[in-house]
Amino acid sequence: MRILQLGPRCNNACIFCANALDRTAPAVATREWMERLAALVPTEELGVMGGEPTLREDLFDIVRHAKRLGVGRIVLRTNARRFTYVSYAQQLASAGVSGLDVGLYGSSPAMHDYHTDVPGSFLQTLRGIKHATAVGMNVITTCVVTRSNYRHLVDIARLAGSLGAQGVRFRAPEVIGRAAATRSRIVAPPELAMVHLRRVRAQAQRSGLDVSIDRALTVAVDGSSGVQAVDMDRTAKAWPARQEQRSRERRSGDELRDILPSLFDSSEDES
Repeated sequence: MRILQLGPRCNNACIFCANALDRTAPAVATREWMERLAALVPTEELGVMGGEPTLREDLFDIVRHAKRLGVGRIVLRTNARRFTYVSYAQQLASAGVSGLDVGLYGSSPAMHDYHTDVPGSFLQTLRGIKHATAVGMNVITTCVVTRSNYRHLVDIARLAGSLGAQGVRFRAPEVIGRAAATRSRIVAPPELAMVHLRRVRAQAQRSGLDVSIDRALTVAVDGSSGVQAVDMDRTAKAWPARQEQRSRERRSGDELRDILPSLFDSSEDES
């Protein structure tokens, strides 16, 4: 797969974002993106990512141009929030988008929205996945494994399958950009995360859901110790951009109970 990266602009503010804290980048004209696209072909499969690619109003033009150049399959890496409008999903499918790789970071609104730092993003993402599958797109979800969600990976995979996703990918945080400033709060202990990743594998074998675990996490699952929970995606770029103004306030006990219920449940299943 070749990758076309459309810049850092995003409507989420994920706590593990690999982009720099300052996200201002010069706007790139549609014609320049098309020239960059021409340099990537021929290719059977093209991944289009951001930031959030659906924020570009010229995305339809870029997708149509890719199809004219002979690209067979086009996959968007997205939060799917704009797909909450079914007409948008239909138009992108008609333009030539074959599938989505959607970030899904929790099994509940509190858990997912904690990671994206956008209230309401969980419900929009779920609705977007449903609309994408309804118009014939293939969908996989990607979950960044963190200290705040590693106990719930089975639930996240089960939710993705129930929404019509064909597969789930689990990956470690890239500890660069914004994530570097919050590393101690986002990197899950590998020896604990691997317990839940093994459960995901077992559940997937029973359900038929395709599960992919990235290399940094796979080493932990296979039993090695001292794993660095960093999996650098070499197709990505840490863009300089706008300083996020959202503060990280302390969470109350009730809020933490909503986000991480198993921390308050002494009877957690150890099987």
